[in-house]
Amino acid sequence: ASLTALANASTCFALSSMLVPTVVKAFGPITVDCSNPKAKVKTIAQGLAQTPTAGPATLLVSGTCHENVTIQNYQYLTIQGNPTATIDGGSDINFDAVDITYSREVTLNDLTVSGGGDGIVCGSASVCRANNLTVEGTLDTGIVVGADAYFRINRSTLQENAVAGLWLVFDAGADLFGRTVQDNGLAANGLGIVVDSGSRLRITNDFETSTVP
Repeated sequence: ASLTALANASTCFALSSMLVPTVVKAFGPITVDCSNPKAKVKTIAQGLAQTPTAGPATLLVSGTCHENVTIQNYQYLTIQGNPTATIDGGSDINFDAVDITYSREVTLNDLTVSGGGDGIVCGSASVCRANNLTVEGTLDTGIVVGADAYFRINRSTLQENAVAGLWLVFDAGADLFGRTVQDNGLAANGLGIVVDSGSRLRITNDFETSTVP
């Protein structure tokens, strides 16, 4: 073939390659059964270890998971109750039940989160989403959003957490859509929601809030 023909063919190939859309294939889902010691995957940590960080990926979780979940550098990850599940972060205030950092589009659906220092921390410029959560009985704050992170919290209840239900700090952002923040602040004179250090909060729909008297 002539050099001209090869050049033309290379140009056509390059142009056609540029026009082909990128298809991202979803991974999973991975089934996590925290209530069954004989299950193939018995903890969320084990499920995450099998999940590519680039996503999209889904963990279908059932039972009560006694663990502290760390989600770091993930994209398009969904942790879905199957049909519901509980993450119990334990009784050590130094460890959060769920800690999300440097991640984009992490979604938590149909879960109860309890125990741990904070229930859920969404930080380090992460983008987090939640639907139908109950975050209760933590040793500090139910949900903390910080360090340029954003959290969209939909139809969720934050209750009976020791310091506050929701705390935004260091240029964080959050949207609350419906449900309740109630009976928080047992250890801090009744803090329901705290918006601090340049953070932004938008509240919409049938949202209710109350603190411990």
